[in-house]
Amino acid sequence: MRYSIVFVIFAAFLLSSASAKSGECDCTGDTCECCEHVEFKEGSFNVNDTFCAQIQYLPAVYGVSFILKANKLILINETFSLENPDVCFGIGLGKGIEGCLDFTNLHFTRKDLSGCLAVGLSVLDYQLFTINFGCFDIHVPLKSPHLPPNKLNQIVLNN
Repeated sequence: MRYSIVFVIFAAFLLSSASAKSGECDCTGDTCECCEHVEFKEGSFNVNDTFCAQIQYLPAVYGVSFILKANKLILINETFSLENPDVCFGIGLGKGIEGCLDFTNLHFTRKDLSGCLAVGLSVLDYQLFTINFGCFDIHVPLKSPHLPPNKLNQIVLNN
């Protein structure tokens, strides 16, 4: 266990100086997937991974189902309320490793969710690096059975 945390800290240190292209989001229906490719090579250590954040809007509860993957390995799979969107979750790679979501320009209504997303990775409360996934724009069809009653016109959060 001690070696895995040391390895993650070392790998994250290397990734913090890695090159990465801007994230792009592909949205269909109530879900967007935003991906960022990271490439880095230092000696025999090679990182060539694609990180993807999948955001599904749950308008009936003003929430989000969120999945973070590195290649096909799921690191985070959580559902949370948009009333408190900047949250942190433990990552199953080891104790003390967590990913924190940072939404900016977040706007949501009964049928729309838009904003920008970054995910920071930390080990033992030390911020290692941040992946900027870009911006997303989700529109739920008006005839969707999952729309909530019109109790809330809109909420806008600007960070």
